[in-house]
Amino acid sequence: MRPDHEDSAEPFDYTSPEGEQLVIFDGADQRAGPGAADSDRSLHVQLKVGGPDGLRSIAYIALTFFAHHFQDCARQSGLDAIKGFLLGNGDNAFVWWEGPHTALPPNPFPFGHTIVLMTSATTQEATAFASLFQSLHFGIHLGTLSRLTDKSMVVFIDPQADKAPSDIEEHKDDTVVKQQAQLGTTLSCDGELEALPSMTSGSADDRTDRGRRPRWARNPIRCALPR
Repeated sequence: MRPDHEDSAEPFDYTSPEGEQLVIFDGADQRAGPGAADSDRSLHVQLKVGGPDGLRSIAYIALTFFAHHFQDCARQSGLDAIKGFLLGNGDNAFVWWEGPHTALPPNPFPFGHTIVLMTSATTQEATAFASLFQSLHFGIHLGTLSRLTDKSMVVFIDPQADKAPSDIEEHKDDTVVKQQAQLGTTLSCDGELEALPSMTSGSADDRTDRGRRPRWARNPIRCALPR
C-alpha cells in the first residue's frame, strides 16, 4: 500500500506451478512452513496477465460502470448472459484483448485508467472499452438490449489519487463518440483471434483465455472524447 494509507502491505501466500507453498513479501519470496528455508532448490514464481479469471474481472468492472451510468438499462434481460459469465456460467464470449494501437481518448492522469461505455440506437448494442494504466486494453460486449439511444460515457480514473473526488473525471454525451481508428486485434471469419500484439502473444492453448470479439467489433469503433 502507499505509505500515506493506514493499511500496510501483508505477506501474500502463493502456490507455485509445482504446488509448492510460498510467501511473497517486501520484494522477496520464500518457502512457507518451518524449516522450508533450509532447502537450496530454486523457487518458481510465475506471473501471468489475463486468463479466464482476469478477463472475467474486466467484464465485472465494465458491467459495474455500465450499471452506475446507465441505471435504466441495468436490469434488462439482454445483460443476463454476461451476468451469468461473471457467476462462472458459460464460456467467455464477452471480453477480449485489444492491441496497443487502440485509439482511446487521451487520459489526463499519468498512469491513469480509462473506461468507455457506449450504447447504439442503430444496433441496440451496449459495449465498453477498458484501458488499465494506459497500457493494457480490453474490449467488452455487454449485450443486445432494447430502447437504447446513442450515448457515450468516458470515465478517467487516477489510481494515484489520495482520495475522492479528485480520483475521477467523467464526460457524458448524447451521441456515440466520433470514429477514429480500427481496433487493434484482427480476427478470422469464424471470430477466433488471428493476430495479437506482442504484449499478449502466447501459445495456441491459451488463446481461448482471451475471449472472442463479436461481429460488431470488427468495424471501426468510436472513441474520441465527447464534446
